[in-house]
Amino acid sequence: MKTPSLFLFTALLLVSCGPSNTRVKTGTCAGCLDADGLCLTGNDVTACGVDGVTCMACSTDQVCGQGVCSAGTGGGPGGGAGGGGGATFNPDGGIDDCSAEAKLVYVVDQDRTLSSFNPRLIGQPNGPFVALGQIACPSEPAAEPFSMAVDRNATAWIVYDSGELFTVDVKALPLTCVKTGFVPQRAVAKFGMGFVANTPGSKEETLFISGSDFGSSLTTTKFGTLSTVPPYTLEVLGTLYGAPELTGTGDAKLWAFSPNVLPPKVARLSKTTGAMEQVFEAQGLAGTPRAWAFAFWGGDFFIFLERATDSSTKVWKMDGVTGALSPAIADTGRTIVGAGVSTCAPVEIN
Repeated sequence: MKTPSLFLFTALLLVSCGPSNTRVKTGTCAGCLDADGLCLTGNDVTACGVDGVTCMACSTDQVCGQGVCSAGTGGGPGGGAGGGGGATFNPDGGIDDCSAEAKLVYVVDQDRTLSSFNPRLIGQPNGPFVALGQIACPSEPAAEPFSMAVDRNATAWIVYDSGELFTVDVKALPLTCVKTGFVPQRAVAKFGMGFVANTPGSKEETLFISGSDFGSSLTTTKFGTLSTVPPYTLEVLGTLYGAPELTGTGDAKLWAFSPNVLPPKVARLSKTTGAMEQVFEAQGLAGTPRAWAFAFWGGDFFIFLERATDSSTKVWKMDGVTGALSPAIADTGRTIVGAGVSTCAPVEIN
């Protein structure tokens, strides 16, 4: 989200997609490395391997077990020994039927640059960001991105401050932006958002929103769900304080980051009412927020925040168990207004 001088909050959630130029060094990856250097679980027939070796594809009559291709029945993509097919939930690597693109965090800048963000590469020479390109959505003149979420198919859903909703397939370069038929409704025109698995490890997911109408003071926002098929119906379930950004997980949890309340906080929300069920206060993030975004990945929260006194977005890491806050990147050189991560992303890193 962002707050320009008119106190508008522009939010983009972690979508989970986009090719990654992840440079994980051999020996630091428990699974295998794909062609882009992304560390995968190594337990898929299309990407099998262990201890940081290059991923290999098993033959059609083989299965992948513990990073090794071996003879088996029913060993097609997504299958296992003895048949079985379908998705399995792997807390470290995400849901195993997901693409590699669907397991990363994505951010969008105020200048409309869409990038992947790999938390494993924080502190590495080339850093965690890889620019995928600028989105050129057919929006109203002068409209800007407001919030973003990514589904498990690696499709980014991007709402503009004009109330227009677009989709972008982050796997397809150059990026193409397609306008949906969404129209503002229920006094909600712009909103933060995030996809959440319906149950732990489920392929089914729901898009949750925290939204307001044009000109809202953003002291409160409406909490609800948005259908991702025409006519894109919005259902209001409750009211939230402040203007939180949302992120969801593959283990069916919904989290919110609220920078414009005192003190700022990260909270797990009830998916039926929006009530706070667990709260981590973040006093260290106090200050007038200008742009922010939020994503859960690998058991921790990543907060992208630019305050009025900051020259660019700073990245903070919050421990997902204790709530302990630590700086991750002091100066990104960009203004990030949205972040998104899909329900395919890992919920813990072993």
